[in-house]
Amino acid sequence: MPGFSTILDTVMDELSRDPNKTFSYVEMAFFTKWWSEQDDATKMRVKTLVNNKQLEFVNAGWCMNDEATTDYNSIIDQMSLGLRFVNDTFGPQARPRVAWHIDPFGHSAEQAAIFAKMGYDAFFITRIDRSDMAARMNARTLEMVWRGSHSLGAGSEIFTGVLYTNHYGTPEGFCYDLSCKDIPIVDDPTQESYNVPDRVNAFVAAANDQAQHYTTNNILMTFGDDFQYENAHQNFKNIDKLIKYVNQDGRVHAFYSTPSRYIDAVHAANKTWTLKTDDFFPYADRPYAYWTGYFTSRPALKGYVQVCNNILQACKQLEAIRNGVQATSSRSLQQAMAVVQHHDGVSGTEQQHVANDYAKQLHVHRRLLCDDWRGVDQPLNETGATGRGLVITGRHMAVLDTIGNSPSLHRLLAKTIMLPPIYAFTPSSQSYSDYGKYYNPTYAGLAQSLPPQVHLLTLQLISPKTLLLRLEHQYQLDEPPYNKSVTISLSNMFTGFSVVSATELVLGANENIDNVQRLKWNVNGDNCGRARYQGHVKKPLHACQPQQHSRRINAKSSHLPIRGPRFTVQLEPMEIHTFEVQVEYLST
Repeated sequence: MPGFSTILDTVMDELSRDPNKTFSYVEMAFFTKWWSEQDDATKMRVKTLVNNKQLEFVNAGWCMNDEATTDYNSIIDQMSLGLRFVNDTFGPQARPRVAWHIDPFGHSAEQAAIFAKMGYDAFFITRIDRSDMAARMNARTLEMVWRGSHSLGAGSEIFTGVLYTNHYGTPEGFCYDLSCKDIPIVDDPTQESYNVPDRVNAFVAAANDQAQHYTTNNILMTFGDDFQYENAHQNFKNIDKLIKYVNQDGRVHAFYSTPSRYIDAVHAANKTWTLKTDDFFPYADRPYAYWTGYFTSRPALKGYVQVCNNILQACKQLEAIRNGVQATSSRSLQQAMAVVQHHDGVSGTEQQHVANDYAKQLHVHRRLLCDDWRGVDQPLNETGATGRGLVITGRHMAVLDTIGNSPSLHRLLAKTIMLPPIYAFTPSSQSYSDYGKYYNPTYAGLAQSLPPQVHLLTLQLISPKTLLLRLEHQYQLDEPPYNKSVTISLSNMFTGFSVVSATELVLGANENIDNVQRLKWNVNGDNCGRARYQGHVKKPLHACQPQQHSRRINAKSSHLPIRGPRFTVQLEPMEIHTFEVQVEYLST
């Protein structure tokens, strides 16, 4: 998008002029493009802004992914790509603490669990069903604790806030960007257009209107939106005036802030919050207007994304086992796969030329004759090469068995469908017997089969002799017979290399798990109601008495540290463990 470079240029200038000003940025796919064009002096200036907490990265994945049509494997990959860029470029002090999904069309409990395991303290969303929004506004429950997984229990909980606006725009009447038509603040009393009292009264009214739906004396008022701050000076100049005169008025106190500063203020209030355990699906923005068509829009693109993810995982595994001596060649595919997870990418909600662009990175079929007036500004009408519309065929698979037996079948079947074997061929003038004299015709990367509960989610080359490894327990707590904890050793897992050391990281692979202390929140029903699952046994997390312990909780589970020589890992149902491992490649 042509405007993002101008936005970042002008914002950095304004932040450098005034240490009180702040700005939050979300998607690293765009930021990295801008960053690569900057000189050393500008990069040092930006690093100073990050260290001063003026520039805050929120979410910080490669993109803001869709939550309905994406696979968790791809979500974790795209988030890790952005988070590791932030860590490698700006250091651990820049680690994002707040997840920010203010545009996807509904929200999943799985996404909440992923963000919790990545170490985020909070998660902000906007697009929830209109009826749910109205009910939460009336009940003052727009902020809550969201438990994303019953198997992971309290470890999957994350404080979640629904923004007051339907997006993340400014309060009505206070947009000062180039694309806005709101009246700027005129503070010269000699001017006929002098409007300070009017603007102050309007802002205080907007603040009080929002505050009545939240439970603390802090509210988060967003000032921004898509493509805004192309003229950051004009924006900040008017916001400066607004803050000055609102604070002189004294009825409310306004100041520049960031999502993490807001979360710290809300946490300090020590309130007790309601608990949510299900999805925010489906999303409806008006009566009988449910945003469910995109679940199947552009099915060819959705299918192609699935195929490409399978290829990407295979490429990363091959790079990891080939002695790690060459530079990673799948980098471009990693970035292409990451950006297509966007909520206007794999979802199929983009304009046709954008869909074509996604396809060039990777490579469709609900047809509409008229635009549905939901932001695309064109009907979703893919005519195909013949002009008669695309025809996409699919398949449905059913498992016929008892409810108790089905998990052991459908979990493995799902992995087989999503990640089938990849066959590759090359021409050769040699006979098979002659070929076998010079080359090894068989190779197995694993020394032995993994237990049925365990899936090798990630094996990726980070640098020579350094690999990123993720292991997951792929069964839920209520899915026998594989719903038990399982122990596995890393030391003898692979044939091509041995593990020398292993450091456990958070799910996003951007920080040592022992260094992450997440905020702990009081929840209705705690302490008796909350539970932590260990194996198949449900055990109370705390005794039924007021909490007196620290209000931060370590991101790491209660398992033993990973140490050699066996590097034993214990996996509970639905857990994913992420490691950075140092290896020694074996001679062949």
